Amino acid sequence: MDMQRRDLLACCVLVLSLLACGCTGPGGDEAQPTPTPTPAPPIQAGSGVPQPVPTPPGEWDGKKPYDVKFVDPAMYHITPTVTATTTMVKQPNDLQVDKKAMKEYAKISSNDMGKVMTTEIYHIPFPYWELDYTADAKIKELARFAVEVRDAEDPNRLVAEIDLKRADFMASGTSQENTANSGTILLREGFRDYYFVIQKDQISSFSLVIKVPEKYLV
Repeated sequence: MDMQRRDLLACCVLVLSLLACGCTGPGGDEAQPTPTPTPAPPIQAGSGVPQPVPTPPGEWDGKKPYDVKFVDPAMYHITPTVTATTTMVKQPNDLQVDKKAMKEYAKISSNDMGKVMTTEIYHIPFPYWELDYTADAKIKELARFAVEVRDAEDPNRLVAEIDLKRADFMASGTSQENTANSGTILLREGFRDYYFVIQKDQISSFSLVIKVPEKYLV
């Protein structure tokens, strides 16, 4: 019996020795090198929808007014179902406005580009500003001219508006030659970016002139 136990023990030692030699020999499993991670492809810049850039950039020398251009209304997602809210950010009431010392800062051409027109974004670097408008009707009985001043950072905020209808043009006089209607609005806010939404019907020409206080010019 003791002989059988010794033989069995010797067999176990031999098997364990063979297994150990197989694991560490040339044909055994070897430690695999750590794979080098593949870097993720870089995100392409400018892949989003380009946003309008405020114009004019930099400081204004006060000599020549800027010419504000028109852009595609789709850039601002203009739809007739959007209802804007009028929440004007006014400066303090004691702000002294010298309307006699206003200088022409920018103007908008009356290019005929359809019934709905939108301008590029422009910047007002002053605490308040003035908008002069003139609209000339083709047919006074059918004419309409509307301008919305919108905040570029919050397009749903209606800063100010002009809305001339048939009665406004008819009130300019009974003469068929007198077809123009003009006026001025003062905006007691600034240091922001804005753009115009213009709607017109039976208007032959119009002009919009932005004026700023001359006393703030350096």
